[in-house]
Amino acid sequence: MNKRFLKFKYAAIRRYGEKRWTASNGVIEFNPNYTVGVSSFEKGEFGTENDIPYIVELSNGTKFLCFLHNYGKGAEDEILSDHGEVANSYAADTCYDKVKKSMNKLNGYDYGNK
Repeated sequence: MNKRFLKFKYAAIRRYGEKRWTASNGVIEFNPNYTVGVSSFEKGEFGTENDIPYIVELSNGTKFLCFLHNYGKGAEDEILSDHGEVANSYAADTCYDKVKKSMNKLNGYDYGNK
């Protein structure tokens, strides 16, 4: 049974209209029916062997970077479910620390757009 709202812990967020990502350990509650897409994030080395980074884009333009523990690549369609929420809750804290230390990889190397 899928919940109406999911709570995911995120490592970085980019709200609608912002040009750059912000590193922040937070929790976002969202309705999975209002998501534009989910994709694995392969830029940078934020994840671990067991924790895979994903970017979720909401219909309001907000994007957030989250991790899922023991979730194989290609499982994007299952992320927005109870199982994805549980996998997100088990992601290692070290992943979130890596994002804070390497925000330039997430934002790209274009320092002219600050």
